[in-house]
Amino acid sequence: MNYLATWLRLVPAGIAAAFLLLLAPHAVSAQERTYVYDSIDVTIDVHEDSTVDVTERITQRFDGTFRGVRRDIALTDPAALARCQTNPALQCGGFSYMEITGVYDNEGRLISPSRYSVEPIVSGGEQRLEVVWVFSENGRVFEDELFTWTVTYRVYGSLGFFDDYDLLYWDAIFSDRDVNVEDASVTVLFPGDVKLERDDVSVPSQGFDYSFEYVPAESRLRLETGLLRPYEDFTVLVQFPKDIVTPPATLLLNTDPDPIDVSVDGIMLRGISDKLTGLTAGEHTLIFSADGYQSKEVKVNVEAGTSSGPLTVELDRSPLAMLILIALVLCNCLGILILPFGILLLYRQYRASGVDIGRAKVIVPEFAPPEGIRPYLLGSLKDESVDLVDVTATLIDVAYRGYIKIREFEAKTVLGIKLSSREYEFIKQKEFGDLTPVEQKILNGIFSGKDRVTTDTLKNSFYTKLPGIRDAIYAEMVSRDYFPRRPDKVRSRYQTMGGFMIAAGFGMAAVFVFLPVLIGTAVSLGVLGIITLVAAGSMPAKTALGSKVFDKVLGFKMYMETAERFRVQDLTPETFEKYLSYAMVFGIENEWAERFMDIYKEAPEWFEGSSADRMLNTIYIANALSNFNSVAAQSISSSPSSSSSSSGWSGGGWSGGGGFSGGFSGGGGGGGGGGAF
Repeated sequence: MNYLATWLRLVPAGIAAAFLLLLAPHAVSAQERTYVYDSIDVTIDVHEDSTVDVTERITQRFDGTFRGVRRDIALTDPAALARCQTNPALQCGGFSYMEITGVYDNEGRLISPSRYSVEPIVSGGEQRLEVVWVFSENGRVFEDELFTWTVTYRVYGSLGFFDDYDLLYWDAIFSDRDVNVEDASVTVLFPGDVKLERDDVSVPSQGFDYSFEYVPAESRLRLETGLLRPYEDFTVLVQFPKDIVTPPATLLLNTDPDPIDVSVDGIMLRGISDKLTGLTAGEHTLIFSADGYQSKEVKVNVEAGTSSGPLTVELDRSPLAMLILIALVLCNCLGILILPFGILLLYRQYRASGVDIGRAKVIVPEFAPPEGIRPYLLGSLKDESVDLVDVTATLIDVAYRGYIKIREFEAKTVLGIKLSSREYEFIKQKEFGDLTPVEQKILNGIFSGKDRVTTDTLKNSFYTKLPGIRDAIYAEMVSRDYFPRRPDKVRSRYQTMGGFMIAAGFGMAAVFVFLPVLIGTAVSLGVLGIITLVAAGSMPAKTALGSKVFDKVLGFKMYMETAERFRVQDLTPETFEKYLSYAMVFGIENEWAERFMDIYKEAPEWFEGSSADRMLNTIYIANALSNFNSVAAQSISSSPSSSSSSSGWSGGGWSGGGGFSGGFSGGGGGGGGGGAF
């Protein structure tokens, strides 16, 4: 028993220990990696021809797993430029253009350009040049180790030339970082003795101390400081005598196209416009180029400190570009032809299958609807669409024929304020077995096995029956050979085609907005799509039988609108009731009621109004049933607000490459940011 008790105590402990061992690697890997800059040493070598070579030796102390390092060199800072231009206390600095000349590894070996990337980026409104070196794809584990890498680059046009002195203004230690720099130093080398005093050097800062040392024999200035906190920079301004450095030249440009790409002695500058600045004195080879043009080489000789030009350069389009231009014109011409050919094809399609067959040239009055045509079918035939009024008018028709009774309830009011609309009750009078399938479908959906229902109870429930009723009516029109195909399907097909063409046109226009190879096609498709959408309603066509019946429908409507002209027909109360549902489908129930106003004296058995003391006449009956149509239509089509069902019823530039143009900023050139990942 003692052994068993001991075993029972050890098992949970063993499981817990095993679980902790499994979690241990994850816990280690989840530890946060850290780094700081152990030191950043920047050497700025000022040459006599005004170019400046910058060497940044960056030493980071890593703890954890890291894959690579980066350095972002600021090219332009519009916000800082605006500040320095509006504040006379600030000195504007910057440079004309630069090139990355090398990246060196931890052992001081030059890294192949294929192993690091140089890309322009935009950060916080600033244009920067990002140098990224991935030294380990899978990551290297560091344990509080130092890692050193070096970036070198040459800058053109970075010095300022004034009446009494020349100026070096450079953001030597970048400020866009969230970790400390433990030790920072800046060394400036001049091409000759500049006889610097401490007053010639300024380090705008946030209050840190720095050491100053100038060695005349070496023309070397060295500035050192200790800790630089996050986002704290180390900017140096050095005034030195004139004639130590030869001022650069400016070459004005007049180019076509403009802007243009310019290679200056092998350094590619993108998007140059108006002028080239920062050119060293002497001869330069300029190669002008642009997409779609033949490049042109020009040799120029510029004098120090001068502005010459303008140099006019016009590039000829390349043969390939000319072929592309011709192809663009042809493609757009062919694309534009899509519109007339598409309209012609659509018209031919309409003439072939969109025109009713055998329509009568003259409509003659008909004193009754076509045989076997009930209101729902007549209404759907007249406009080739199944509408809610076709269903509600059917309820009036079957009520007249004795299958149901309609009872009206007055709207509820309090102090003259209407609290609800009128409500109607349907009362079953006899079975629906001898009605048409569509009529049975409507009434069975209304009553659902009950003998009495109100319009209020149909809300949020009957709407689910409407798609089936609609399909049944369209199917009956096709089965009776009134249409070869369902009119709604024909319309939908052309609407889909039109919508697709419009979408394709907009899509092509968006894709080819900067390369207008298919703009003509896009415009043609868009316009043709709109025309197709408009024409979709006219594309369903009736058969010969459908046209014959439709002509009789129009003749019957003519009779109903002008019944008083046909006194040979007895205008009896029965006639009024019999055809009232048809008048509602036509939308002429008031006109129909006026024809019978003087001869209608008794209330219909199938409709019970809400007030017996009202004057009984056909106008009252028509208005009451017209209101019934509205209430019934709202009730049977009403769906829950949360339901998504739809019944479908009608009712200056820089770029990647060897060179990068810069700009002027409120600080000096350089700066930017850096980090590790």
